[in-house]
Amino acid sequence: MSWSPSDISGLASKDFEGAWMKTIDLIPSGGYSSKQAGKPHAEAEFIQKLRIQLISAGYTEVALPVFVDEAEARQQRGPEARLALLDSYAVSAFPRSSPPAANPLEKMRAIAPSFNEAKLEELKLLAADFSRGELDSDALLSCVVEKTGVRMDQASEIVTLLFSESPPKATGLLLRNGLVESWFETLAVLAKKESPPLQLFSIGLGFRRGGNPGYVASGAVVSDAVSVEDGRSLVTSLFSALGIEPSFEKVAATSKLFIPGTELVVSCRGAAVGRIGMLSPIALSAYGVATPVFVFELIVARLGVLLGMAKEENEFHQPQFFGEWMMPDAELARLVRISTTPFSWGKEVASKIIKTCSLYSQQQAPCEFKLLEKDIGDNRVEVWLLAEQGTLCGRDYDNELFVYDGNLVSSPAMGASELEKEAVAKGTRTGISFVRAFADYAGCVIEQSPAAGQRVALGKVSDPADANIAVPELVRRYIKSKGRSLGVSGDVGLIVESRVKRLWRHEQPR
Repeated sequence: MSWSPSDISGLASKDFEGAWMKTIDLIPSGGYSSKQAGKPHAEAEFIQKLRIQLISAGYTEVALPVFVDEAEARQQRGPEARLALLDSYAVSAFPRSSPPAANPLEKMRAIAPSFNEAKLEELKLLAADFSRGELDSDALLSCVVEKTGVRMDQASEIVTLLFSESPPKATGLLLRNGLVESWFETLAVLAKKESPPLQLFSIGLGFRRGGNPGYVASGAVVSDAVSVEDGRSLVTSLFSALGIEPSFEKVAATSKLFIPGTELVVSCRGAAVGRIGMLSPIALSAYGVATPVFVFELIVARLGVLLGMAKEENEFHQPQFFGEWMMPDAELARLVRISTTPFSWGKEVASKIIKTCSLYSQQQAPCEFKLLEKDIGDNRVEVWLLAEQGTLCGRDYDNELFVYDGNLVSSPAMGASELEKEAVAKGTRTGISFVRAFADYAGCVIEQSPAAGQRVALGKVSDPADANIAVPELVRRYIKSKGRSLGVSGDVGLIVESRVKRLWRHEQPR
């Protein structure tokens, strides 16, 4: 089941609640069966590879906070904080408690006439739970429907009257732009629970302004003995396991998160992929940590590009938005199908059409061949394959559909053009020929109307749909976007007739 997005959007713009309720009619009837196997995300697979490598190298995985307190971020960086915070996103939230609209009960009754003072009091109690964070918006609406008896399409309108629209307010939290600044809180907690040395790692999203969110792999080594050189060796070992070799270079101006001169850029094949360094004792001391800490931070997507898994970082992270649209020939071939097929004795008709064409395709017209004679109810049905001019079958009747390098072509067994020859020799077969698709259609039409004579003919084909072959719009768009060919055409020249006569009473089946 599908629908017109423009029609749905138009209805919603006029009456969202009404349009929403009408979508109940669009629920499919069912019958879906799950695919046999899915496909993993390339970046997720690479992250898993990194995880396994880090764990085998002695690192323990932790989950770091996504939010960083703004006051703590300022404390970590000292005088550098004001500039550094310009790379961050500040988190705001819409207030949950606001003065209600004037005379809410009167407006609520306009929405639901049965609404009364008792229900309003019930609603206010639920709204108070929501304001305290004890309910989220979905749970609030469900509770309103249950407690007050209003319809679900009325609930959101009624609840909205208790909250006036107010601008969001700052929470004092920041989204981490990397993982280095997220280590401090975790290190502070672990310093009270475990004794060094500690080897930790985490992989998660960073949210730096000016770019899309991306995964970062970060590690921390807590030890009285760890040095920058030790850290370089650890990172070099990690890269060696991936089959690449890093280089390290000092930055011109060390971030205040690190001890002066210890921040190094990690590069590979001329591209910067991350950084390493010793965390500043000033920042660590603010969290009560008194042990040296070496950290590294690597940009996962950049590593993936270096390893040839994508052409650029955004494509590696979100190929659905940034990657080149690629559909394998096998997938295109799988999507092409015969539109209409018979379901009972029409299958026998289809089979005999194919067999007779194979044996007598060049028989000169006029000619006809009886395919089937069958008594159905009060009628005797005869099915004939015939030709009125030329030969029994057109010259392209047996052409098959192949997919090759994104092209969909109908070709004879030996191929005619260079593209067709390549398609037959190297392409993917769909298993669909003109005669097979026509035979299925003819069998279906005759099967569905056994009491009336039918004539089913197919002459010239200029589009797959002419020959009872469905090429989904997705496949057509892909072929067009790649500048490939949809070369499905030919002279099929097939005619099938069913001839029906009424049986005498003594001939009718008892």
